Amino acid sequence: MQKGKKIFVVICCVLIFAGVSISSYAKTTEEKISDAKKEASEQEEKLNDANKTVEKLEDSKAKLEGSLAALNNKLSQLSNEMTKLENELENKQQEINKTQEELAAAEVVEREQYESMKMRIKYMYELGGDSSMLQMMLEEKDFAKILNKADYYTEITQYDRNALDEYQEITNQIAEAKQVLENDKQYIETLIAQKETKQAEIQSLVNDTSKEIAKQQSDIEAAEAAALAYEKELEAKNATVSSLKTQLAQEKAMREKSQSSSPSGSSSKNYNIETSKSGYENASSSSDLAIMAAIIYCEAGGEPYQGQLAVGSVIMNRIRSSAFPNTLTGVLYQKSQFTPVMSGRFAVVLANGLATDSCYQAAQAVLSGTNVVPDCLFFRTVIDGIDGQIIGTQIFY
Repeated sequence: MQKGKKIFVVICCVLIFAGVSISSYAKTTEEKISDAKKEASEQEEKLNDANKTVEKLEDSKAKLEGSLAALNNKLSQLSNEMTKLENELENKQQEINKTQEELAAAEVVEREQYESMKMRIKYMYELGGDSSMLQMMLEEKDFAKILNKADYYTEITQYDRNALDEYQEITNQIAEAKQVLENDKQYIETLIAQKETKQAEIQSLVNDTSKEIAKQQSDIEAAEAAALAYEKELEAKNATVSSLKTQLAQEKAMREKSQSSSPSGSSSKNYNIETSKSGYENASSSSDLAIMAAIIYCEAGGEPYQGQLAVGSVIMNRIRSSAFPNTLTGVLYQKSQFTPVMSGRFAVVLANGLATDSCYQAAQAVLSGTNVVPDCLFFRTVIDGIDGQIIGTQIFY
């Protein structure tokens, strides 16, 4: 029997030490607010960095769009110049074709004139050449007619010579004009080729710039998405800070209420002082495991196991909070907090070991560190107007 008591004491000490250890490493609401503010500040810095990234990308994109506009303008100018050159080349080709026709016609006339001249020379030689012509003139009795024939002969010869010289000159001029046109055509073709090369280079720059703009746009969209995500996270962090401040205010109110000399409200009418006193004495001699199992049974015996864990988690959250006592019995016996404790039902359950295995399992879990509602300090049956986590028929907030 003595040995059994020693083992019981050891178990109690271990459980109490475990409870103290859990409490010593738990964060107060003020610390949580400080951490939440720090996280919000870090999130705001990320948001600012993301916005700066978006601004830089937008600026870079704007510059690229300016470059693209300039390149497109230059490309348009080149296109207009090439159209003009192509028109000039077409006109030049038409001039060449016309000059070629004129040259061909002049060459025909030249050949015809040359043939006529050969025929006349041949005719004169057949008649005896110049001596025959001279004899014909000397045989003429009328001197005036002799002079006329001599002049006629001279004029024919001079005409043929002048005509041949004239057509040769025309032929040469036409040939020179054709050569000039050919040179002009070649020059235009060279300019067109150069402009086509330049156009290809600019088009390549346009394509590369367009791709870079598309990439910048993609980067901007990604940066804006990141900024939006940071903004939402910042809103969530700020909401957490606000929620924790509300919780802190509730804790302070609870602390002030717990320091009041007497309970207030209708609940005090149901508070059985004698039963509570005897129950407290019974609890003082019981293990934390049995106490936790008993209060879980009283508050959530008919709830699902998750609800039993939640009740135990709220009690542990209060032990860790600066607004409540830092012991299990202190939390349970704080004035006007737990109806089963005030009514004496908790003392009966604890004294008679009525807690179920499920309640003991839940008690062991929360004493070992399990916490399914880490930010909740209160629970009650579900009613409208309270925001919180609903488990079974109870809401935790």
